[in-house]
Amino acid sequence: MRGGFGDAQLTPRRRIALAFAVAITAAVFAFSLLPWRQKAFTTGVRAYPIEIGDGAVIFLNLHRIAHWTAFAVITIAFSAAARRIGVRVAIAAAVLGLAWFIEWAEAFLYHSGFERYDVRDDAIGILAGLILIQLAMTVWKRAA
Repeated sequence: MRGGFGDAQLTPRRRIALAFAVAITAAVFAFSLLPWRQKAFTTGVRAYPIEIGDGAVIFLNLHRIAHWTAFAVITIAFSAAARRIGVRVAIAAAVLGLAWFIEWAEAFLYHSGFERYDVRDDAIGILAGLILIQLAMTVWKRAA
């Protein structure tokens, strides 16, 4: 049976990847639309100072890391079910659309400004996820 995700039949491995992707996406969507106070651990203090030696300090921004990680994982999870790079790029574009929609929904529901920097951080995570899945699939093919 032809059909499925891009160019191949959905194997059990791909079905599991898609189920995981849907679950992660639903969790990110639900968490993103919580009121601000309930997700304060990622939005409260934006940067934590960390001393790295000789008085040098770096700042760890958990809010940005949460955006990068969430959208990289979503992109990887959906892209794991696709074989062709064109399908993966289309998935990344759809995930970017989701990121934009989530920020728009937050602005609409809570009467706040549209946080374009969050969409930028989501895009960075999406790009990282796309690069990582492409590298993983290239290594997987060579190993087989």
